[in-house]
Amino acid sequence: MNKSNQTISSSGGNRASVRQHGNRVLKLGLDMHYRQVTVAMQEDGGRIKGAGKMSHQAFGNWVNKKLAEGWQIESCYEAGASGYWLDRQLVALGVKNLVVATKGMDQGGKQRKTDRRDSAELVDSLDRYLRGQDKALSVVAVPSVEQEEKRALIRYHRQIMADRGRYEARGKGLLCAQGLEVGGRWWQGKGWRELNSDPRLKEWIKEQLEAWRARRYWALKRSKKGCGGGSKRWLRRSCPKEWAPTARPCWNTR
Repeated sequence: MNKSNQTISSSGGNRASVRQHGNRVLKLGLDMHYRQVTVAMQEDGGRIKGAGKMSHQAFGNWVNKKLAEGWQIESCYEAGASGYWLDRQLVALGVKNLVVATKGMDQGGKQRKTDRRDSAELVDSLDRYLRGQDKALSVVAVPSVEQEEKRALIRYHRQIMADRGRYEARGKGLLCAQGLEVGGRWWQGKGWRELNSDPRLKEWIKEQLEAWRARRYWALKRSKKGCGGGSKRWLRRSCPKEWAPTARPCWNTR
């Protein structure tokens, strides 16, 4: 199968639905989900109709079949949790795909929102956009693989830090509910020793505190992957000595 040498810029500059000699234009609206994609299509500017729900693998095979039949494919799907992997695969096959900003469907509120209707409305919007109606779609710039990796790493680190804060707050909330006060940070150093020497610390309270404490340190361990050497030294200082054999391997990172 010959790949198309035409590509679409992330700014949406090449919007015209160019029909090469002998090629038929097939427009697709894709409603993406974790395990499947719902496809609506429009052949040569005709009536919009559903192509059904397909697994990602089945959809790839279906696209290859359409390309082999001589169709020039233009498609779009909404940016969201599905990311940009499908865009890269479609472009690699020769499909001219657009990732677009999510917009409210059925703004009149008269029709129920469904995957089939969403995909059909995407095809209709794509057709109008390619005919020159700028406001029909809002095209999203697709990041490079390297840019996406950096963004994911930053999000991951922020999520881990948020988890750490929640674990600290859970332990503090438990202590507050039982009327136990501790100076400084309850999970380490002087605060932890003070808690263990308090006769009011019951076994079930200690068990829960140890669980939150362990989760907090595991969050620190994971977060070092997104930071520099300073965070590794911080982890060494924060990690209890009895956990050092378990935590040490994660410090030896390149």
